[in-house]
Amino acid sequence: MKNIILKAVIFLCVPAGILTTAILKREPMYQGKPAGIWVDELRLNRDSAMNALHHLGKAAVPALRAGLNSRAPTDKCRAAWALGNLGPVAGEAVPDLIQTLDDGNPGVENEAMEALSRIGLTDETIVPKLLAKLTGGLTDPFAATLLNAIEQARQRENLPPVSGDAFAYDMAFLKSGTPVVRLNGAIKLAVLARKDDRAKAALQTLLEDENQSVRVEAAHLMTNPAALPNFRMVVF
Repeated sequence: MKNIILKAVIFLCVPAGILTTAILKREPMYQGKPAGIWVDELRLNRDSAMNALHHLGKAAVPALRAGLNSRAPTDKCRAAWALGNLGPVAGEAVPDLIQTLDDGNPGVENEAMEALSRIGLTDETIVPKLLAKLTGGLTDPFAATLLNAIEQARQRENLPPVSGDAFAYDMAFLKSGTPVVRLNGAIKLAVLARKDDRAKAALQTLLEDENQSVRVEAAHLMTNPAALPNFRMVVF
């Protein structure tokens, strides 16, 4: 009898080993599978795996945080994507996602920034790091989106605006190589221009921007400030 049981365990060694480890760690389960298994299944069936992770909610976050520490960029991307889809409930993963911003892989960093945007970050300490990414090509729109999300989250929670020189902050958007990010800068400068003449001068420089859409929208902002509420910031 013992031999039969031993053979069965050997035959099912991989799934049984994973399941036993999960039980010993008291990992949360959904439909008989631990959170770590559902994280792995993001590779095969993202929709059903994400549905399971949603059911697990906050209990799924530790397994996804572990995914951010994987050596494989694709695993990190999947974990960050899933954390973003969980939204604010994944708040405890924010420190891990911030650390992932220095991954060095633009794809991983972009997924981390998008996840932070969806979770609802209010921490302004990462603003300098994000502003530096506005000249990074592939990371530009993601960094701009996260910066805008931080501004909006702080407004919702009645926190003061991001500290520092507002003009220098807005001008950082104009240094981007991505037209839509420069347009974001134009929108910010149009708001600031009401009390800062430097912002007016900066807006005028956009009338000679290499991108026609930026030139047209900048002119529109300068001639019709009432249109400001109709402009949308970079959002994915």
